[in-house]
Amino acid sequence: MAEQELYVMGDTNRLVVKAFLAELEKKEFTVHTVGATEDGVASLPDEAHHLILCLSDSMDFQIVRKVAEKREKSGMYLYLAGNIANHSLDDEKFLRQIPAVHFPSFPLNIDALSRAIELNSSEKKHILVVDDEPILLRSAKMWLQDDFNVSLAPSGETALEFLSTHTVDLVLLDYRMPTMSGPEVLKRIRDNDRTRNLPVIFLTANGKRENIIDVMKFKIEGYILKSQSPEEIKKSVRDFFKMQQKKHEIGTPA
Repeated sequence: MAEQELYVMGDTNRLVVKAFLAELEKKEFTVHTVGATEDGVASLPDEAHHLILCLSDSMDFQIVRKVAEKREKSGMYLYLAGNIANHSLDDEKFLRQIPAVHFPSFPLNIDALSRAIELNSSEKKHILVVDDEPILLRSAKMWLQDDFNVSLAPSGETALEFLSTHTVDLVLLDYRMPTMSGPEVLKRIRDNDRTRNLPVIFLTANGKRENIIDVMKFKIEGYILKSQSPEEIKKSVRDFFKMQQKKHEIGTPA
């Protein structure tokens, strides 16, 4: 792959980490090492970047939480290397929920890491937003266009016509539309061999429990409330793609 800039955070005095850094240099990565401290987290770029967090029993779990906060703000691509054995059940749950590619033990499979980084570095994902409200369509494009390629469809019929000739990575689909509802559009997507596996997230204006249960009975990847802030909506889309990547992570040698 082309030369890639990486940040590595953790105890660089550990032999396994030193060996890992040497392997990265052989692969022509440009590596910046950062201390596992609050100052180290603060020094990371505010824009999207690749961070490998080398976990160890000596690491303060609060640093993991600080990195997760930084990830939400910067859109960084996070790779977790190793494990922390001495932490609480709450910490374990928190760790599992961070959108990241996790390599559970050293030595890392550098080729698998390279493939994950290359996939994350590829061109922007293409999203189709389907909604009958022109204001929401324009707003969604404005919120998402910095991170994604965004196409808009003002109706279910228009969306299906677009999908017949274009490939997208995700559909954000309004649940309630006048001429063809979101569930009707979803059924047509699933019935088509070309689009049956296309990820779909419903956009819904109603956050009541019974409405969410109704939405989630369909084969979808999730839902987004229209009442959420632009940053929350963008974060939900980012997290979907990162969790999708996590599903494809490749195990490392024991």
